[in-house]
Amino acid sequence: MGGVRTIQESDKTILEIDYSGANEDGMIALISEAAEKGLTKNERVLVLALHNNNYITPRFVQHAKSVTQPVIHLIDKMAFVGLNTTQRIILMGYSIFFQKNFKSFPTREEALNYLLNTATTDNDLPDYYKKNKN
Repeated sequence: MGGVRTIQESDKTILEIDYSGANEDGMIALISEAAEKGLTKNERVLVLALHNNNYITPRFVQHAKSVTQPVIHLIDKMAFVGLNTTQRIILMGYSIFFQKNFKSFPTREEALNYLLNTATTDNDLPDYYKKNKN
């Protein structure tokens, strides 16, 4: 199983959560640890979530929503790596819930490039998913 670590890259703080190989309880523990770090430091971060060889369960999704809500204002962008098709569909629901366009990438390097690129954003959720269309 992976873990949670903070990476300093190009004067940016990236919170990396490596769920690789983790079971449901392990994934819940990891996202709780990541959210706690976010609340403790109370500073803006980029988030990189690595999902390899694991399953996203309804219990995990509910827990992820509950621990992300208090820190969502501190997350500048979030990128996911290693999601299968079903997991990317779940990610779309997560994006709609938080009104952010979280992105999925095939490799860690592509995800890091997206996170570090100041010209990219996760505030580009398509209008048809927005709750308050103006």
